[in-house]
Amino acid sequence: MGRNTLMAALLAAAIVLVPATARAGDLEDLKAAYEKFNTAYSRLGADRYAEMVHGNAVSFGNKAPFPTFAQGKDALRQAILAALPNWESFQVTPMNVEYRIIENVGIVVGNAGYSYKLKDGPPEGGFTRFMCIFTKVKGKWQMVASSVADIAVVSRD
Repeated sequence: MGRNTLMAALLAAAIVLVPATARAGDLEDLKAAYEKFNTAYSRLGADRYAEMVHGNAVSFGNKAPFPTFAQGKDALRQAILAALPNWESFQVTPMNVEYRIIENVGIVVGNAGYSYKLKDGPPEGGFTRFMCIFTKVKGKWQMVASSVADIAVVSRD
């Protein structure tokens, strides 16, 4: 009887703990996927970026006067390629990033500082709020939606 009780307790622990362990692994995978995604984006690496984007992804950027919008992996890749001749440098530094997983959907939200220099312009920068939605496809996280909105800096003069 003691052996059966021990086996039942181990089986119950495995049932309860394995999903949490799998989710913890998914969370680490999501964090790594977002970091890789952000690095590709920051380096304007169109091909590396496109590898991490779902074929039907949508994205809203934060460039005035109207937000840029691209739909689909090829359109997002083309948007980066079209911008490359104009950019000398571009850097995004995420802050206060939070990660959530619901089933096979990964949600990444946070703030970011960004800086850039156009080839014929002065250095510029600012702060944004962002959200990236990922889904797991064949064991890999792919971005399916993203949105970036500038945070207005209020002067207290």
